[in-house]
Amino acid sequence: MKKTTGLPTTYDTLWFTYCGMGKRIRKIEKPYGGSSDTTSYAYDGMYAVLEFGGHLDLQYKYIYANGLLLARYDAAADSHYYHHDVEVQRNSPVGVRIIPQLGSD
Repeated sequence: MKKTTGLPTTYDTLWFTYCGMGKRIRKIEKPYGGSSDTTSYAYDGMYAVLEFGGHLDLQYKYIYANGLLLARYDAAADSHYYHHDVEVQRNSPVGVRIIPQLGSD
């Protein structure tokens, strides 16, 4: 009798490309049987400040202050604000607030 485990026999693939300083500059995701999706990153110093889609269309813009991520603006013009508690777990985010663009659907 043949026993099946229920595990999938197909896999998704994920590739990362890093620059010489160890910063991730590209991510390629390819679901099994699907087409690949490429994400590229632009840095200002040590922080990724821009994220681009496969055709180099701007997806996200990141805002930092004193080494902390403060906000992320996406292509739909939604704003994600990150609230940090300096006293708890070394500057870990304690919440994210999403503000949709005014007049959007």
